[in-house]
Amino acid sequence: MAILTRGTCVGVLYRANQGASCNTSGYCVHNGRLVGGVLSIDNNTIRVSRTVNNANLQQYRGIILSHLAINANNPSGRPRQQYLYFTTNQLRKVLRTPY
Repeated sequence: MAILTRGTCVGVLYRANQGASCNTSGYCVHNGRLVGGVLSIDNNTIRVSRTVNNANLQQYRGIILSHLAINANNPSGRPRQQYLYFTTNQLRKVLRTPY
């Protein structure tokens, strides 16, 4: 396993909600750039680490990924930056990917 740093391209295998379009076996995969591991959350602040140890995901409250997405409802058709949060109990694997 590895220490993954902010900006690394990663693939996340996670437990999907029932009814998710990618959910055929209970799991989905999502790719993006790692923002970091969520260490704590309170009313005003989210503390996020710059690295994630993928051998010890339980030490985080979750992880945050970023990616560019094109929304079909957006008339300009331009990609928008999105941030995705996966809770620790959803995560199964977080691995470095080439893109």
